[in-house]
Amino acid sequence: MELHERIESALACLIGQPMWAAGLAGDILWLQFGGEHLVVDMKGEPRTVGSHALHVSSSWQWVEAWGDVRADHHFAHAELEFLGAKRPICESVAADDNGGFQLRFADQSVLCVEAEGDAEEYWRVFAPGREAPHFVVGAQGVEE
Repeated sequence: MELHERIESALACLIGQPMWAAGLAGDILWLQFGGEHLVVDMKGEPRTVGSHALHVSSSWQWVEAWGDVRADHHFAHAELEFLGAKRPICESVAADDNGGFQLRFADQSVLCVEAEGDAEEYWRVFAPGREAPHFVVGAQGVEE
């Protein structure tokens, strides 16, 4: 199976799901998708997570339907709360063979993720709070 097919298969869990929270943890973009679930974190504190989470460590940008960049890896913090509040529904995913992808949303906005450089990890998708493998893409390829 080609890399873009593996990526599209891994990200298919986001299709039809709302993205309801977004933020930054250092330089990592995090997005929560799907239903909201209460879990206990590593510190023993309760927190709400999505059915699926996407963490992006590489270059990314959120582009509005009319072409304006709403947020990107250079400047994002204030806009991320707004994007989550809109609760856009993911409609499709298209990946490339370099590890990058685009998520298209019902409001015609697009999240574009580039896989570039020699970073150990570009991005990952997983089910928070569940004992399931993460799908991770980095400079060494895919790690499942």
